[in-house]
Amino acid sequence: MYDKSQNRASIALRSSAEQLRNGDSVAIARRAQAFIEDEYRNPIQLKDLCTYSGVGTRTLQRYFAAHFQMSPSEYINTLRLNETRRALVNADPSVSTVTRIATSNGFSHLGRFSVAYRTRFGESPSETLGA
Repeated sequence: MYDKSQNRASIALRSSAEQLRNGDSVAIARRAQAFIEDEYRNPIQLKDLCTYSGVGTRTLQRYFAAHFQMSPSEYINTLRLNETRRALVNADPSVSTVTRIATSNGFSHLGRFSVAYRTRFGESPSETLGA
């Protein structure tokens, strides 16, 4: 026989579990974010983020996308681009180079960096540095 009180209890338990998971997902996404923000200048692999966050690849990607609306790799690239732009804007062009600033912010492939930079900011990195 169907017991309404058991059903209500089951729904309440599922709801609590979902809330716990949602809270965990935020904490895990923020833990990965903190790792990225501390280490973005260095090569970061998804497996490193997973190890640091304590979850598997798909779980991290799902939680990260739910919280930040982008993948961890998109977040890393966005952070690197923004930090590189900030450095280029504040740099002295007589002393600094685009290459030095880009590589110090985690970019290893300068051709891809330049294309991504122009796409995001509408100008070349050297134009930003010279402005």
